Amino acid sequence: MSLPRVAAVELLAVCAAYASFRVYGALAAERANAAGLLRRALSVGLPLVGVLTVVALRAAGLDAAVRPLVPTAAGPVGLVVASLGGYAAAMAGYRAVASVDATVRDVPTDDDWVRTRQFGAFALLVVAAVDAVVVAARVLPGVAGAVAAIAVVSAALYAGGARAVAAVSETRRPTASERERLGPSVAADTVDRVRVLETGDTRWAGAYARGPPGSRTLFVASHLLDAHDDAGVAAVAAVAVRRAERGYFETKVVATAAVAVAVAAVLAADGALAVAGLVAYAVGCWRARRVLFDADARALAVTNRAAFVAAQRRIAADADVALDAGRRFANALRGRASRAERIDRLCDG
Repeated sequence: MSLPRVAAVELLAVCAAYASFRVYGALAAERANAAGLLRRALSVGLPLVGVLTVVALRAAGLDAAVRPLVPTAAGPVGLVVASLGGYAAAMAGYRAVASVDATVRDVPTDDDWVRTRQFGAFALLVVAAVDAVVVAARVLPGVAGAVAAIAVVSAALYAGGARAVAAVSETRRPTASERERLGPSVAADTVDRVRVLETGDTRWAGAYARGPPGSRTLFVASHLLDAHDDAGVAAVAAVAVRRAERGYFETKVVATAAVAVAVAAVLAADGALAVAGLVAYAVGCWRARRVLFDADARALAVTNRAAFVAAQRRIAADADVALDAGRRFANALRGRASRAERIDRLCDG
């Protein structure tokens, strides 16, 4: 009778996630730093809900319920089913705070379901990638299976990055005037296509490139084009293009794969491979920061220091985050830098 018990646990997890995030959203909305509290709930709380649900489902006997149905692959199938259960609970939590988040950030609440579908598609891609790694690690002997799965997932993420963004976001071709405002950096051979991310009233004014050379796409937020002046648009685009030239996204993918290999090696008690993975991750983070600072410097050649600084300040204000958000050491461990650090380096230079 494990199947009814598993179904009851899943239903309880979904209801608990929805109710708890609903209460949290209502309480957070009354705080001065509501936007930050909600971001923390989405970035930390939702993954935690998913993991706890997976643990609860397996403790309730999910593997035993699956075994009679697929006796030769009960373990992998049970893992996939559990992860989908965790995904459903996390999506219930997201749905509970979607309208609150929209209200706090002053964006139309009638786009809630659009954002929910986009977030759901992205989260499902993440779940599928994690499942591929874990299943391969269980099916293939030793750490080789995990390493192979990590390599395949990383390659797919890199090769299909542009398609993944287009799948979970609403995009369009830029108009001739919009493309001209992006500045001379976009005219280089670095990017093959330019797409505008329709952000609606969401005040995100970023730009980034995805995909390998030959199919690389520069994604530009519509808010950047709507709310920033020509110099600010050109500065942000120049940073994104220079990152693509220097392989910023590729570096982040390899660094993430390296830390995943390190985790797999620890689980397999392979100390040498674990150390190698951590060293590769550290090198990747160091290089990512170097590329980031180099891209900022390149933006000055397209515009000027005042335009770059003004754009960064405007982006931070729109996102309701401080320029110095995040501790420097924590940012370094993630291959990032705060906007304040980036501005300081340019001004000191």
